[in-house]
Amino acid sequence: MLADSFKLGLRPFHAWERLALPWTLVTDDGADPNQVQKFRDEGCR
Repeated sequence: MLADSFKLGLRPFHAWERLALPWTLVTDDGADPNQVQKFRDEGCR
């Protein structure tokens, strides 16, 4: 999944389909480490 750091942690987040884990989050270096950790805690790379 490719997401701009501005989008991480915002609600509502609309998706067409849930992705089966594991999947990889790709974002920029402006991402808040706490937001990134939440994705890691859910099983994302």
